[in-house]
Amino acid sequence: MERGTGQRDQCHRNQGAVQLSTNTITPIWLLEVAKTGSIFGQKEVLLIAVRLLDLRSFSSRKFLRNKVISDLMKTKGEMEASICQCISRFEHEFMGRGPKDIYAHLIDDLLVVRLQGVLTAAEQHLVKTMPVDKGRDLLKQVRSQLIEIARPKLEEIIRDITGVKPVSLHHDISTVTGEEIVIFTLADSPRFRELKNR
Repeated sequence: MERGTGQRDQCHRNQGAVQLSTNTITPIWLLEVAKTGSIFGQKEVLLIAVRLLDLRSFSSRKFLRNKVISDLMKTKGEMEASICQCISRFEHEFMGRGPKDIYAHLIDDLLVVRLQGVLTAAEQHLVKTMPVDKGRDLLKQVRSQLIEIARPKLEEIIRDITGVKPVSLHHDISTVTGEEIVIFTLADSPRFRELKNR
């Protein structure tokens, strides 16, 4: 993003820390940087903006602070879409196959992720060739073990998107329909931006 001619960069990294000057950076500029993408992540820009508002003297500081936070927050739909995208990518990379369909539902402090068509060709073959109970139990056991191994990564994904730490994870899969359910209990209800009525 271009700023006025003659203005020098006021934000730069120094040994991993963000250095900033409050002379020319404004919350509006930071919002634009966050929305268009930059060397800083959204959370980092938000922290800079909030710190900036603390350092500078604004008559309407509370209003500006709330606006910065609100504008950088996702809507509920955006949050659910991000969860679907990241979980789908994780399934593809970790399990070897992504779901055909995926849905995420945030209900207060509960996150329900529903994945359809997750069974690999090898898993489908295993279920078909082994006795029903034995094949089903073996597949459920293997999937549950894989989810448990991947649990720290899954919790990190959810925490990064929602801003809330998951406190428990529950999982089950149907060997008949190939549908998988993952439920996260969160430490608190995530905060998200309300859609404005037009």
